[in-house]
Amino acid sequence: MAKAMRTLGKVAEADEIERRLASVTEVLNEDPEK
Repeated sequence: MAKAMRTLGKVAEADEIERRLASVTEVLNEDPEK
């Protein structure tokens, strides 16, 4: 059970990192002139 919880934690962490990367990319793509 602990192993499953650790795996879920890593997946959630990866999702969070992906979301942050996506939002940063969005901001960068919003105004390419800057």
